Amino acid sequence: MRILGTFLLFWVVAACSPCQSEAQNWQTYKNARFGFHFKFPTKNFAPVGEAANNDGQVFETSDGQAQIVAYGSYNALEHTPKSYLQWMKAESSQLEEVTYERAARDWIVVSGFVGQNVYYQKTIFSCFGEVMNSLVLVYPISQKPIFDPMVGPIAKSLSPGLGYGTPTDCR
Repeated sequence: MRILGTFLLFWVVAACSPCQSEAQNWQTYKNARFGFHFKFPTKNFAPVGEAANNDGQVFETSDGQAQIVAYGSYNALEHTPKSYLQWMKAESSQLEEVTYERAARDWIVVSGFVGQNVYYQKTIFSCFGEVMNSLVLVYPISQKPIFDPMVGPIAKSLSPGLGYGTPTDCR
């Protein structure tokens, strides 16, 4: 029994070692104004500058070919997730071809192509729908094998929060 326990402990430590090194390569960005946060892989992306009005940050690869744009905004047009998704498809010059879309109770996801780039956006509605927290990832189609596996973990880590620009009763 002791040998089995030792073997299991060794296996767990060995299996988790890559996980720990991967976790150390991810960093959390938190936006002070809108309070949202998400994780990004520092091996691939680096911050290139906070917006002057503190509503977000741009992250780029060292060659500048791939980007994450993270920002918060007030829902001035009082969109619901469904109406925002429809507005994006009708009005946005960003989306040339939509390949996936989904609107839920308090978020939307849309992905597709813009020229020779993959486009992915997730927006979470928070503060009773008054605030929109968004992540946009853009990367070359030719680099899909590199960036596609990152999209899910990055998008899933997006969470709304409290910031100095959110209502005090924000949820």
